[in-house]
Amino acid sequence: MNGALTSIGSMVKNGLIVKTINQAVFSAGNPCRWTLCSRQKASQVGSVITGSSWKMVPAASEEEFNALRDEIIRKARGHGYDDVVAFSMQQAEQLFRARKAMMEDLSKLRQYSCRPRTMA
Repeated sequence: MNGALTSIGSMVKNGLIVKTINQAVFSAGNPCRWTLCSRQKASQVGSVITGSSWKMVPAASEEEFNALRDEIIRKARGHGYDDVVAFSMQQAEQLFRARKAMMEDLSKLRQYSCRPRTMA
C-alpha cells in the first residue's frame, strides 16, 4: 500500500483515483472561512435584501421603485454588503485556483486513463 493508511489513500497515492474539487479546495493552502462576524454580516445583508425587495414588485411608479431600491442598497451597505461580496469573491478565486490546479494534475495523469474494452 506504499505507506497509505487506507485502500482509498493507496489508490489516490498511486493515481488510480483522482481527488475531487472539494478535496482540492479544502486541502490546498489556508481555505477562506467565514468568521462569526462575517456570517452575521451575510445574514443581515440577506435579511435586508429578501425582506425589502418584495416591496419593489408592486411599486406604483418608477420613482417609488427606485426609492425602495436605493433604500435596500443603503441598508445592505450599512450592514457590510461590500465586505460580504469581497469575501465571496475571495472564496470564488480560491475555488478557481484549486480547480485549475486539479485540472493540471489530471492532465499529468492521462497516462493512467482507462480505455474502454472492445468486444472481440
